[in-house]
Amino acid sequence: MTNLVKEPIVLLNLQAKEEDQAFDEMIASLHAAGAIKSVKAFKRAIIKREKLSSTGFGEGVAIPHAKHRTVKHPMIVFARSKDGVNYNSHDGKPVHLLFMLAMPLKTNDVHLEVLSQLARRLMHASFKEQLLIAETEEAVKELLKETY
Repeated sequence: MTNLVKEPIVLLNLQAKEEDQAFDEMIASLHAAGAIKSVKAFKRAIIKREKLSSTGFGEGVAIPHAKHRTVKHPMIVFARSKDGVNYNSHDGKPVHLLFMLAMPLKTNDVHLEVLSQLARRLMHASFKEQLLIAETEEAVKELLKETY
């Protein structure tokens, strides 16, 4: 599964305190990496998806995701917040681990496969704990390698 998306973008010190700010930081990193053509268009897609149902699944994890024509190639952004992000989570608690999935329109299978693999890994407390304590981008990338 490692060929489905390029190497993830890793943000170890997300500064955002609110959901909207977290989206801005993560989307800016996608744009800087050349993964999306339009920051505004992709943010609209993310917000539209969030309005369907929050991707803050609880237990400190959120997986905002969208498919949109502005996305050049499948990409994941991992962001970690030490203090937590005020997110519309199902359990009402702050989010510390965020995974933003950016997918081109014609990648239904990739989108679902990556979401499925990520959700399976996140069911394990040890995986989440390792992500919370990882000290380098490389360590996070190694932990995520088996996910996509």
